[in-house]
Amino acid sequence: MQQTKSYWRVVAVAGVVGAFAVSACVVTTSTDDNTAGSSGTGATAGTSSGGSATTGGTSSGGSSGSTSIAGTSSGGTGGAGAGGTPFQCDPPDGKPVGTPAVCASTGNKCTTCTFTNCKTECGDCFATSPGNQCGYGGPTGDNSGEFACIQQCVIDATNDGGVPDDTTVGTCTNNCITPKDSAGQKCSAVIGAQTSDFVGCLREFCQQDCFGG
Repeated sequence: MQQTKSYWRVVAVAGVVGAFAVSACVVTTSTDDNTAGSSGTGATAGTSSGGSATTGGTSSGGSSGSTSIAGTSSGGTGGAGAGGTPFQCDPPDGKPVGTPAVCASTGNKCTTCTFTNCKTECGDCFATSPGNQCGYGGPTGDNSGEFACIQQCVIDATNDGGVPDDTTVGTCTNNCITPKDSAGQKCSAVIGAQTSDFVGCLREFCQQDCFGG
């Protein structure tokens, strides 16, 4: 019998009051295992597909460039207006948008745990054609993705003495919502369904490895 995951999910957080400031939620270069180590490609987690990153990442998963989030370069492929991965807001039914990516471990703790426990959720997050707002949306329109924004925000809060609990994740989630997609379509007032699933799965199985605390 197939088991159904029952991990914690991020739900509506529109009423959460920010407990700390988030400065654009931009992921910076780091070698911390929590942020999944070396940079992967510009689109998928630990794979060789998906274009090049604009923050110095390599297209073959090399060791240089921006911090990788679950094996993917936080830089994405640049903003939608600059040849980046076009992404679409969630449809009303919240079903996954795009063709799932193939997520793989790059050898560090976060990607190893992700590959073992949250491979499907990762693939949905970084789906392309069109891109999913989880991997390519975000609050600033730079194609960095809602998930990368939330993860870095939680890590920053934890490094500043906070706790990666529901309140922290809720605050970060509120600051990482995608306002509109590549076509200018207004997105929902909450994060994408696949963002919620991926963050929830990682919190259930990979909390320490991917978020710290």
